[in-house]
Amino acid sequence: MMRNNKGMFMKGNIPSLEIREKISKANKGNSHTQSQETKDKISNKHKGKILSIEHKLKLSNSHKGKVPWNKGKIMPQITGKKHHNWQGGKSFEAYPKEFCLSLKGLIRSRDGNMCLLCGKRGKEVHHINYNKKDCRPENLITLCKKCHCKTNFNREKYRNMLEHPSDMRMKYQQTFAELCDRLSIVTLKSVKIAENKENYEKEAIDIMHDLNVLIHQKNLKLTGNIVRALLVLSFCNETIWSNESKARQGGTEQDKLLKFTHSVNGIRNLAKNVISNEIGERQDLKLDCLAAELCKTQGYDFGGIFET
Repeated sequence: MMRNNKGMFMKGNIPSLEIREKISKANKGNSHTQSQETKDKISNKHKGKILSIEHKLKLSNSHKGKVPWNKGKIMPQITGKKHHNWQGGKSFEAYPKEFCLSLKGLIRSRDGNMCLLCGKRGKEVHHINYNKKDCRPENLITLCKKCHCKTNFNREKYRNMLEHPSDMRMKYQQTFAELCDRLSIVTLKSVKIAENKENYEKEAIDIMHDLNVLIHQKNLKLTGNIVRALLVLSFCNETIWSNESKARQGGTEQDKLLKFTHSVNGIRNLAKNVISNEIGERQDLKLDCLAAELCKTQGYDFGGIFET
């Protein structure tokens, strides 16, 4: 068996049966797959990263002219009945006449042209029970292309999930961090403004519903950074509430209190960014860099809280 100067098998040489058996025995018991913990670490490391235009161009140019290895190739070993997701040839069945453009348009309009799994713009109409002939409106739902592809796998899971689509609709189209912030404020209002408590509690229920939808959709996991950011968020909202109330009373301290409130709001936005970064959501880039320093003048030292 021929090897190059790096000890690697040379192209075009076929290993003998004896060599292949030796390689097989050497690899037995070795796991070449990454653990879930390792996968999570890699995933979290790349969440929130924004690629520069230069980097994107380099990636684009590196792929230009390259032909995918499987383009135009027929692989009978995983085609048709041999494929792991074979459903008896259902995909070859024709759709009935009722499943027309006008019906699809009505379903999209009913769902607000939104994918009811991820909340993004949706254009495709999916049969919840996977029966192409069942075109009742209650059996049809709007999905984006990516989520529609997902529903072809683990069908029982998605069927159970989509049979009650109202449970998957978000009341507010906000990020997880924005919803946490809003829930903190609404909870404060519910505690402090007794005459409107019932309305605030209804709003809190809707916000918690949306949080549960996002947790389920994105399979979110709680981290120490998220917990601390949530605590800072609640503290900031309580402080802002208290100082705004004092500032409204006027007096010589009004200007100083308003500046302090603005500074605490900067810390509040920073806490939201920490949450967004942990779960890979969009962040608010308009931060007050002097917020922590200005807070120190009032005896509040936020320095270093999110640097660990």
